[in-house]
Amino acid sequence: MRIRSIGLVSAMLLATAAVAQDETPKQTLFTNVHVFDGVNEARIENASVLVEGNLIKTVSTEAIEAPNAEVIDGGGRTLTPGFIEAHAHLMLMGPSIAAMETNSTWEDFAIHGTRMAEMYLMQGFTTVRDAGGAGGGLRRAIDAGQIPGPRFYPSGAFLGT
Repeated sequence: MRIRSIGLVSAMLLATAAVAQDETPKQTLFTNVHVFDGVNEARIENASVLVEGNLIKTVSTEAIEAPNAEVIDGGGRTLTPGFIEAHAHLMLMGPSIAAMETNSTWEDFAIHGTRMAEMYLMQGFTTVRDAGGAGGGLRRAIDAGQIPGPRFYPSGAFLGT
């Protein structure tokens, strides 16, 4: 059986929703999903998951009452925890540093980094560590909700021998 995954869509909430502490957190209810939690071998079949702000509040095979929640029908897909990419280079877009220096502008790097951040998020990665190349600007833009992306930890300059 082929399992289709909808990497934790609440990652979008994590990356783009800024909820003030005095406001009620936004609720999202995922229905009609199978849940792989990363702890148990078996999935939780035919479940619903309530996410409040950035926290998973309830996972249940029974109906969850959440009258103010945005409801997302998972269509029988598998809901998973967010993935972590520990060695990425979001800003690098060429076969070598020399090729990038010759054929690219700073704008090209910015556009590429923005597209890569969104790509990782849409693939289900909720955390990415950049192992060299990206600075803090991309992280600030993601944190401010200006562009969609995962939690982003840039290393800055490359380290080498």
